[in-house]
Amino acid sequence: MSSALPRRRRLSIGSLRCDVIATSLRYSHMLSEVYGAPGFDPKPGWDAELVFTIKESNKSATTLSDTLTTVRTKDGYQIETDPIYGALVYEDTENKTPKAYVNLTVRQPEMNSSQLAYHLWLITNRILLILDSLLLHSAAVDFNGKVNLFCGHKGAGKSTLSVFLAQSGATILAEDHVILRRKQGSYLVSGCTSRMRVTSNTEQFLLPGQLNNQAIQIGSLLKKEFPAEQFFSATPYIGKKPHRLFLNHVGKTSRIQPLSTKEALLKMLDRNGNMYRFSDHSDYTAFLKFLTNFVSQIETYSLELSPDLTQLPRVLEMLSQLDRERNLGVSS
Repeated sequence: MSSALPRRRRLSIGSLRCDVIATSLRYSHMLSEVYGAPGFDPKPGWDAELVFTIKESNKSATTLSDTLTTVRTKDGYQIETDPIYGALVYEDTENKTPKAYVNLTVRQPEMNSSQLAYHLWLITNRILLILDSLLLHSAAVDFNGKVNLFCGHKGAGKSTLSVFLAQSGATILAEDHVILRRKQGSYLVSGCTSRMRVTSNTEQFLLPGQLNNQAIQIGSLLKKEFPAEQFFSATPYIGKKPHRLFLNHVGKTSRIQPLSTKEALLKMLDRNGNMYRFSDHSDYTAFLKFLTNFVSQIETYSLELSPDLTQLPRVLEMLSQLDRERNLGVSS
């Protein structure tokens, strides 16, 4: 077990301000990496909403799985996987920023860092849900004063669409993952990182000769990574009201079709359910209820994208048409 003095680092998970206090910077680096958000040292004026305290234990767990257990306690919740035990408690405050505290004990510090980071990610995602926040596999773009969410699997065109709309005057909140937060019955969405990653096809079509770095392996794809603000307007970490949700995929043409709440919910479950582990029906019910409430309050559409990138202006036309119909009060 590490005997080093605890180090405090600051971290934004979307618009959620966090403190990370750990005897090893290894763990704050893990949180930074899994959410794509850079950590930084303490600075004046930072009022954290969520405080992580992470320590190591000499007691190793005897088994290894990604099963997650969530138990309601008198003061909060107990959340654990085999290598990590966590306790979440709340602080009662009046006229102050509400705070939650997470005490994490790493029971297998010798574990491979990537595996340990995965377990830390699972526990933190469940904590976010308890705090009325949800990590979504989605891009978010502010276009013509409307925040549009583009939710899709890998290869569904989220990054390409984000770059194209940004070149058309939009502001990027995020191109791959966002945090959706519920506050007093309404929702705010924020980006987890300003990092962007594009394939060679997108680079050659939209950013020819502008990226000089080497491509890196992201899952099964080679992509080049760069900060969004290098070329575009970008506002990650700032919560904004979402106006429209698009469930996008690459097909044969470019078209938008309205979705019912049920259709949108099923597609959202398909695209986001794999980022969570559920210990029992109550865990899954909380996840399902959060998504159901959200999709029932927002315009939802199916967005088919053409693999022909020269058809991207068609998407711009369709979004503008939705704005015109909304302004005229025409039903979608």
